[in-house]
Amino acid sequence: MHGSGSLRTCAASAERAVSRLRAQQQGVCRPLVMRAKRRAQARRAPRAAQAVSAPPDKSGSPRAGGSKMPRADEVDVEHVLSHFGPETERDESGRLLLRALSWDELGRLLGLLGVGAHRQAHIWRWIHKYNIQVLEEARGTAHAIGKDLRSLLLRVATLDTGMVVHTVHRASDGTRKMVLMATEGPNRGRTAEAVVIPMDQGPDKKPRYTLCVSSQVGCAMGCEFCHTGKMGLLGNLRAAEILEQLSKARRLLQDEGDSVPIRNIVYMGMGEPFHNMEAVLRSLDVITARPGDGAGISARSITVSTVGLVPEIRRFHHEAAPTQLAVSLHAPNDELRSRIVPVNRRYDLAELMGTLRELYPLGADARGGSRAWREARERAGGGKPRFVIFEYTMLAGVNDSVECAQQLVELVRGVFCMVNLISFNTHEGAQFQGSSPEAMAAFRAVLRDAGLVCTIRESRGDDEMAACGQLGDLAMAGAAKKQ
Repeated sequence: MHGSGSLRTCAASAERAVSRLRAQQQGVCRPLVMRAKRRAQARRAPRAAQAVSAPPDKSGSPRAGGSKMPRADEVDVEHVLSHFGPETERDESGRLLLRALSWDELGRLLGLLGVGAHRQAHIWRWIHKYNIQVLEEARGTAHAIGKDLRSLLLRVATLDTGMVVHTVHRASDGTRKMVLMATEGPNRGRTAEAVVIPMDQGPDKKPRYTLCVSSQVGCAMGCEFCHTGKMGLLGNLRAAEILEQLSKARRLLQDEGDSVPIRNIVYMGMGEPFHNMEAVLRSLDVITARPGDGAGISARSITVSTVGLVPEIRRFHHEAAPTQLAVSLHAPNDELRSRIVPVNRRYDLAELMGTLRELYPLGADARGGSRAWREARERAGGGKPRFVIFEYTMLAGVNDSVECAQQLVELVRGVFCMVNLISFNTHEGAQFQGSSPEAMAAFRAVLRDAGLVCTIRESRGDDEMAACGQLGDLAMAGAAKKQ
């Protein structure tokens, strides 16, 4: 009996094992069968359905909905251009300036031309990441801009901003000052200057470049110690002309075989950026859009400097990408500042500092920022609270005393900030002298003892009139005023 029971038990176990094996085999085979059925159904699907996502043809011309894009001579130019308002910059013939188009405007343009949406990122990358100067350079890869597409774009748009490099001045410290001339538009024949500044970053002294760009030809602010201020204002630069400074600087380094990247941009060249707000905001939007496909410069690596235009500071804080704000202070009291920085007569220190305490309150780093900053942070997708950089040019016997330093400590109290002391860089007709190293060190010591972050900016390019406060062409300004 015992032997028979054991035999029956073994038989039952064997039967269960066979059942489990069959179930496993069915489990493995079922997905394979289902995939085979789906492939068969796809083969039987109408070919028209497969044409929706057709790839570009061999010429590089994209297809939309299975049909080729129109030929260049089929484009209704007037109709396409009518979809762009006066805020979209154009050349003298009315064509759109591609370098200054926003991401959305580029998408709208391609849609009007019947170009597939997948080409938008390709074109943006060619212009802003690979820094092509003409559309014909966008070749040699799978995402090249083919001949047909180039012809189509050139009917209504151009990469030519009219800005050309007139001269390049190379200083002994490696700084390059580019003098760019406008060959068309309202600034035809006038020059603007941009400075490529070699820098070191971090404890490993990793090399990089900072680019100082101009926003105007000349400047209307009239600061007494500034060479550009002596020119007066000759004209505003368009956003495309501001962006062209970055493009030409990158091409200059490329042509020289210099692989060190431009990682920072400062709007501290010729002009008051907030006196040309629309063009500056547009240029910032273009630079900081599409980080992976663009110039590779983050918003937090850009600093915009103002002499203290209070309404524009508020607008900048609320509308601009989360870039850094610098305020050209240069004096700790109204009497002195009104003498050397005339705009103080319109926006005095009480109004200026009250605005900055509201927008950049001390302790914002611990509390999560002011309400205005939190709103800006949400638009930008996060980041640390921004602080103000106060720029202070040291003038011997004018604003460099210990008493001035003590007044400055009280003036900036309550503002989340740092102070950047700047050596005065002399120029033709200057009525000031720079402070001695000892005076600058003593001034900084007072600020640091009060708990302020304070740095001394090293002059770069001063032997080629490329340093802070030295940009501009008085001869050009004089000739323009005589006309």
